[in-house]
Amino acid sequence: MANRVVLGAFDGTYVLRCSRPGYNVLSTGLPVERLSFDSRWDEVGNIMLTGSITRASGASPTRVNFGETLSQAPVVFVFRSTDTPNRWQPVQAGFVRPGVTSPVYLRPDHFLLYHEDTLTRTFVYAVCRNPYG
Repeated sequence: MANRVVLGAFDGTYVLRCSRPGYNVLSTGLPVERLSFDSRWDEVGNIMLTGSITRASGASPTRVNFGETLSQAPVVFVFRSTDTPNRWQPVQAGFVRPGVTSPVYLRPDHFLLYHEDTLTRTFVYAVCRNPYG
């Protein structure tokens, strides 16, 4: 089994570094395509798009375009309003069939937001670059 995570001293600095399955994270020559995260990456987590959407229940899905097509879907954080003022609930995002098991369906150029609640809700989102896009 390969070492997958290192947190601490590595290659002359301190890092959090994670490899993809089957690759040894301790290899200094490991190509970027075989890593899932490295805290030394400049672009990781850079926010490329933010916004909010107010949706009524049962409406058609809302499409949010990223403005460019990435090589892989980016990291998307979505939160929805709750019945308690100033409280937000995280929304699960995924790559499964749209609207079936995940209210947020990710693609390399957009995401679709589904809303099955009986109330009108406000959703806020942030789209972050990934190291491959």
